[in-house]
Amino acid sequence: MGTDGYRRANTVLFDPEWVIVEVGFQRDNDPAQEGSTEVLAQVGPPVHVIDVEPEQVQRAWELNQRLGARDERAGRAGRGRLVAHLGLAEDVLQDWGTLVGAPIGFAWLDGHDWPYAHAPAGTWDAQEREYLRRGQEYSREASRDSHLEVARLIQPHVPVGGVVAFDDTWELPSVLDKTPAPAPPDRAWNGKGGAAVSYLLNHGFQVTETGDIYHGLTVLRREKLT
Repeated sequence: MGTDGYRRANTVLFDPEWVIVEVGFQRDNDPAQEGSTEVLAQVGPPVHVIDVEPEQVQRAWELNQRLGARDERAGRAGRGRLVAHLGLAEDVLQDWGTLVGAPIGFAWLDGHDWPYAHAPAGTWDAQEREYLRRGQEYSREASRDSHLEVARLIQPHVPVGGVVAFDDTWELPSVLDKTPAPAPPDRAWNGKGGAAVSYLLNHGFQVTETGDIYHGLTVLRREKLT
């Protein structure tokens, strides 16, 4: 979790039937601050968190219980804010229509990790071991492909006015990234959502915000159905 792009959920005018999807339960957050999942759980709509690690899914359920208890102490009816799904996002979202079926008003896509090329040698060794232990490929290509597939799967379920936000995604050209940029007026992105952004742009979305490699965040809003 490199940016606070999940806070863009507060810009969405949610229909009562819409839900929030987060790929990747909050990690590495300062204990004194609210993490992404906790922030999203307080926006209003139900939050569906998808994570491949059983420990993270358990943490999501525990967070849901804490938030419900806090509601009750404040005199509000305790309610479930979070629904945790165990598995690869690509697998869970494949069955979204029958599993949940609700329109996705906001999606925070911060899943399959991106090993930055400019990081010092050894930076990602421990993370790579975790991926290999789960039988997952650990590479920039795998990260990009995963987020593209997630975008393809959620796209039919995002209504006009819905927002999709990617962490670790920046527009080219960008410092510390040797990937060439296309000639204007064409645009291109790299990072987790590098391919997914282009896909969504071809399906009725518009970019509303994008950062550089230091603040890798790209946000898209659906303007029309295709």
